[in-house]
Amino acid sequence: MYHYAANNPVRYIDPDGRKNYLVISTFQGGGNENQGTNFDDAAATCANEIKSTSSYNAETDSVILKKIDSVSELKDLLKSGNIDSLEMFGHGTEDKLCIGSGEGPGKREYLTKENLSELNPKAFNKGATIKLNQCNTANENKIGFLSKLFGKQTIAKDISDYFGVSVTGNKGGSTGVPTPESKIDYNWVHKSGEPIYYKATAGTKTYEQ
Repeated sequence: MYHYAANNPVRYIDPDGRKNYLVISTFQGGGNENQGTNFDDAAATCANEIKSTSSYNAETDSVILKKIDSVSELKDLLKSGNIDSLEMFGHGTEDKLCIGSGEGPGKREYLTKENLSELNPKAFNKGATIKLNQCNTANENKIGFLSKLFGKQTIAKDISDYFGVSVTGNKGGSTGVPTPESKIDYNWVHKSGEPIYYKATAGTKTYEQ
């Protein structure tokens, strides 16, 4: 029930009772990394869970569910601001998010520290939270010692610093499960259109603001 809030529903208590939730799925991948409809279905599952909680008010709150394939689409979604919660589902690494398919075979469009400046820095309300359901987005072990000395950090930390909000990322890979309580089973096959939840195989890390 509280999967969307990282098991902490207090994150979504707001004095005026109005909450704006944004749930995004990104590029599914190609070849061996193709996730089929997993990311889209996980985002839809997340949106439905938000709407089913007792803290959600259908008359005042809003849940926006979007599938994007470019940084420019993300830019447009964040342009108007007033966001209290963002969850993203897709591919990622320790220093970037794979947002879109790019142009041509094998191309990818990434969100990195360098192009964060394209996004509205005031998109999120005070106390907002972001959860990145993408592999390794908070995996500090993948950043080399020398890189750390020169200020390199995880993409989750970069996003947290840029927007000034708390961001949760995965310390390793992630995989889909049929229910929030399910144990990880790599033989489980998700059927298109059915609910799916993503679990972090090595746990998560939250960068607080």
